[in-house]
Amino acid sequence: MNPPTPGVPAQVSHPRLKLALMFLAPVLAVGLATLVYLTGIGIPKTTINKGVLLQPARQIDELALQTTAGAPWNYASEGASWGIVVAGGADCSGVCRERLVLARQVHRTLGRDQGRVKRYYLDTADTVTGDTAAWLASEQQGLTVLRAPEAALRSLLVNAPSDPDPLSSGAIYLIDKRGFVMMYYLPSHPGRAITDDLRFLLRNSPD
Repeated sequence: MNPPTPGVPAQVSHPRLKLALMFLAPVLAVGLATLVYLTGIGIPKTTINKGVLLQPARQIDELALQTTAGAPWNYASEGASWGIVVAGGADCSGVCRERLVLARQVHRTLGRDQGRVKRYYLDTADTVTGDTAAWLASEQQGLTVLRAPEAALRSLLVNAPSDPDPLSSGAIYLIDKRGFVMMYYLPSHPGRAITDDLRFLLRNSPD
């Protein structure tokens, strides 16, 4: 009869190994998380949205908007669930019209969800020129024109050095269901970026 092998029997060492791994796994997880946090390795460099987030989001009703007839207008009670916004002056031409045309095209691509989104033009003058008014009437059916004081508009939307000027940059803004201006797109963004973000938002925020 052979003498017993010195050391720990195999049937005993296996359960001990499993027990050790059970205690070691949380320690390794915490260590890995700490490494990622400190070094940034493994953290995604991009977000799911394709536009630029306004941080923090800005409440559009702080502008004390008015209709073209001068009546007070409130997004919380009169806006759609989501809004596409372009700002301009009395004479909307050049980039201003190009951005309104793009906003209209994006709206049309939404298909059956068009009713959940409205387009807005924020006019910073008392009234638009005759040429602009004629163009809006013929080419921008369904667009809501609102008056917004220029100084208040810039004060609201330009809070950081990275925030674009709402009038000169050609920015198109998205407003959420609560009336917060949450994202913008510059002419360097393709129209597809606005469409993709809107579809994602509409899909994940049922009315």
